[in-house]
Amino acid sequence: MLSIRNNFSPFSLGYFNEAGGTAGYGYLSGFTSFKFELDTMWRCLNGQACTSLCGTGDPTFNTGILIADSWTWIRNDADTIVKATSDVTVTANVGGKYKVIIDQDGYYISDSCYVLDMVYDANMHRLPQKPAKVTVPQIFNVEYGPGKSLPAGVAANQYDPGVWYEWIYSGGGEEVLSKDMNHTKVIWHTTGQKEVKLHISATGVGCMIGGIKVNKTCDTTLTYCVQVHEKHLGFFVDQQVDSKVENSLHNGTSWANAFPTLQQALALASQGDYIWVAEGTYSPRDSFPEGIDYAKVSTAGYLCDYDSLTVYTPSYVMDWDSVQVFGGFAGTERNLSERNLSEHPTVLSGGDRSVIVMDGGTTYTNGLWGLTHGARWDGFTIRDGVAARGGGILFRNGATGIFSNDVIKQNVASGAGGGVYIDGPYTGPQPGDEPVFFQVEVSGNRAADGGGIYNNGSNAMLVNTTVAGNYATRAGGGLNNASGNPQILNTILWSNSSGNGNGNDVIAGGTPYYSHSDVGGALTNGVWNAAYGTDGGQNLSVDPYFISTGDPEWPEGNYRLSYPSRVMDGGNNRYAYFGELLSIQLSSPDPRMAVYNDRVIDYDLANQPRVMYNYVDMGAYEYILPDASAPRINRKVVIPAVEGVRTQPPAGTHYVESNRDFTFTVFPKEGYTLENLKISSGFVRIDEEKTTLAPQEDGSVRVTFHEVIEPLYVTMENVMQVTVGNGPVDRVHLLWAGRDRLHVQTTEAAELEIYTVAGRLHTRQAVAAGNTEISLPQGVYIVRLNGNGVRHKIVIRQ
Repeated sequence: MLSIRNNFSPFSLGYFNEAGGTAGYGYLSGFTSFKFELDTMWRCLNGQACTSLCGTGDPTFNTGILIADSWTWIRNDADTIVKATSDVTVTANVGGKYKVIIDQDGYYISDSCYVLDMVYDANMHRLPQKPAKVTVPQIFNVEYGPGKSLPAGVAANQYDPGVWYEWIYSGGGEEVLSKDMNHTKVIWHTTGQKEVKLHISATGVGCMIGGIKVNKTCDTTLTYCVQVHEKHLGFFVDQQVDSKVENSLHNGTSWANAFPTLQQALALASQGDYIWVAEGTYSPRDSFPEGIDYAKVSTAGYLCDYDSLTVYTPSYVMDWDSVQVFGGFAGTERNLSERNLSEHPTVLSGGDRSVIVMDGGTTYTNGLWGLTHGARWDGFTIRDGVAARGGGILFRNGATGIFSNDVIKQNVASGAGGGVYIDGPYTGPQPGDEPVFFQVEVSGNRAADGGGIYNNGSNAMLVNTTVAGNYATRAGGGLNNASGNPQILNTILWSNSSGNGNGNDVIAGGTPYYSHSDVGGALTNGVWNAAYGTDGGQNLSVDPYFISTGDPEWPEGNYRLSYPSRVMDGGNNRYAYFGELLSIQLSSPDPRMAVYNDRVIDYDLANQPRVMYNYVDMGAYEYILPDASAPRINRKVVIPAVEGVRTQPPAGTHYVESNRDFTFTVFPKEGYTLENLKISSGFVRIDEEKTTLAPQEDGSVRVTFHEVIEPLYVTMENVMQVTVGNGPVDRVHLLWAGRDRLHVQTTEAAELEIYTVAGRLHTRQAVAAGNTEISLPQGVYIVRLNGNGVRHKIVIRQ
């Protein structure tokens, strides 16, 4: 309501009657100020009671009508609500500042008041953003909108509202740890559906009626429902679930209702949870099926008011401790011991980021933080990541964790750590926890520094791990230990390389400790090189006799052992017996009730029995004799380096068990053809009777020596350059390959012949002058025009 006060006149309203006349009008010209009686008025949100601002004086006292030349009402100093020449009443239908300007005989007088919403525009959010569990503190925070406090420039006074609040819990089993108007912290000791309510009641002066301030009370109630689960949850992931099961719920509670993507399970998993992943190739960029709101699906299938969960990241980020993820399942198993890693490979394939990120920066509601040894990835091939650091795996913010039974291969880092980058020492709450790699192959990775592993200060452990075939353009092809004191036990570091020969297998800062390991270049004539670190005893520096090795150009290799490798039985058994730290035997058939007890690792990375004889072998693989009573003899096969080709396995010395077949593939480099390739083994009978050359569609040739019983020294002949002619034909014709097609541009008609690299005619047709496009399957082709001797090599890609 608008009341007028005159600070200098005895007349309350400046009103008078002219003698003999009718009622006149109120002169404002005699006043120098007036003001609203209430500077602040409160209302309930969207409520209209007591929110009319009048330009007629106080009608309760019937003091007459206040008349002015014009009234101008302005809201929030910007929006002119009304401009009138008669008395006016406006309704404050939105909160904010209201200003009136009165014009009487050229005198302008103004004042303002605030109409504020007293209902609290608020939302409740729960932490952690994971399914609630018994004994895990749940924090409910209240986020208030603009109705909570006075706008800037409004001084607090006796008209501010008083606030009363009450937290209400239903469902039973709660233990309230703390509460105030902004939050409450609760632990539940029973499972089931729970409800949390916050009731807020605010009272403030709403208006003036009959000169009396009338209070207004507004109520707000916030409600949050939550399903409380047991302490450990299990989630299932199977990208092929829809092809196996009709009407899957996709809630992760069983193989039949598995999540199609790993991201969904990671979004829900928290401390103490397990994730089982079926065979297949998964990417962090896998998208959700349409029509499913995963943010509101609990593990019991109950729709509840869960906070929105972040379910997409360009990497698989583990930032919750004691989450264990296992791969290698067919999608039917009920016990972890039933899985077979070699028969059901589970691949995590990256893109333009690290495949897996171990992030120790999370603080939990129970006051702990970081990742400990409870965080685990087990049974995966981790490949194709591309990042500045840690193409395969990146440890950051002092994280730790266990990687076991994994293959980390063909990842790239533009900086350091192609396979693995460890960014500093562990900083979490469990003293002594450091990253552990147990029974892991790190191969075929590339980086500027630390092609396989780059350690920047941790005391990581490498146990029964094979680091081979990695490449660094600068230093440390296998392991670049910038700082820190890692322990390298029962491990092979061999056949890695660097661009300048600086630390092919290891370059060591800090003080690495080696025991029962095979380390390239660490011993010379049996004498340990102290630059590598500390010799803990029983170390070797010998060829481990891998079945085949990769190289920087072709990183694929087979790093199982062949006979008679000196690393066989060269390990220390107690390093393989890490008990509760590394054992993975499941005592319950249901991962949601899983307990992992102290048992020895029973199988190697190829799912073959471990510790076959007296001692464990070095590296990730155990060599098993085909017939223990009659050990086989290995035969040497030496593949030469030849200009114009590369081979897989690469040039070098390889071994094959006697009387077994040995196969390798020859690939032509750009500008060469294998159309007339000739292979010799050094034995005429083998070349004539026991050698097979099989041309492939991509231009390569697969070579097989059958039933090898002698050392073979391979020679290659007739690797020919593809000649691009420069005669008249090239002046009138232009050929080039596009996506899935051959383009021909000619100034005259011509006959076109297209051959496979094996010499078989694929297409013969006439082409007219101008441009011609010919669709071709992916592959390498030789093209001739008009039957002349000029041959053009064309590579078609899809």
